[in-house]
Amino acid sequence: VTIFLASLLFNSLITRESYTAVMSEGDAIKQKWADIAERRTREQQNYARSQKSSGTDAANPKCYLDISIGNMPIGRLYLELFSDVVPVAAENFRGLCTGEYGYLGSGEDGEKKIKLDLVDTSFHRIHPSTSKGGGYIIGGDLSDGVGTGGSSVWGIPFQDEGFKHRHSQPGLLSMSSIGPNNNKSIFCITTAKCPHLDYKQVIFGKVTDGLAVIERMEQVQVDKTCTPKEDVRITFCGQQNKTAPYCPVFDKPAP
Repeated sequence: VTIFLASLLFNSLITRESYTAVMSEGDAIKQKWADIAERRTREQQNYARSQKSSGTDAANPKCYLDISIGNMPIGRLYLELFSDVVPVAAENFRGLCTGEYGYLGSGEDGEKKIKLDLVDTSFHRIHPSTSKGGGYIIGGDLSDGVGTGGSSVWGIPFQDEGFKHRHSQPGLLSMSSIGPNNNKSIFCITTAKCPHLDYKQVIFGKVTDGLAVIERMEQVQVDKTCTPKEDVRITFCGQQNKTAPYCPVFDKPAP
């Protein structure tokens, strides 16, 4: 009896410690995203002060991505999103930079719970500009990290809005999808002219500052599938200026 009671007490302690550990991990995750939200707010306030402006900006959204290779920060990409030309694609990426759309899925009964945020996501393919059909870097897979997942901020793919811009220079932001009208969160950044992507992928923005960072990213060695041999990751991101969110009306889910 003594041994049995001691066993129950031991199991109870283990269960309680495990529960506490899980709760502590959950609290740590909540605190992490709270800290990220606070930092994003500070960055936006600092930008407003530097521009001597306040309130909502009528200009295109201006966002940023902090990039690391391995555990080494290499710099920041400053971006302008073309909301005046492709408002849905621009709003999708803006929302992924701010994280304001929250989560997709409950995480219960086997359902994935995806954080709609580019923080801690990796660039899973680097196609060097020196290779045939290359000249771009791909990232934005929120769920799988290898190019097979991802989600738009609305939870459904959205259609191609047009092909006004061409892949004519380094530093262009372009949707990367498995076919027409199937845009989610996966995107690419050009490192050279990519005419083979014209009329296939929608350009929704450009890098306004940070081309040297892109050059450093492209220098990372890759394997035969163009998978980088080092971890290339977005460690932080956000929006500099305040713009009114664009709320598209989907008559039906994009095919």
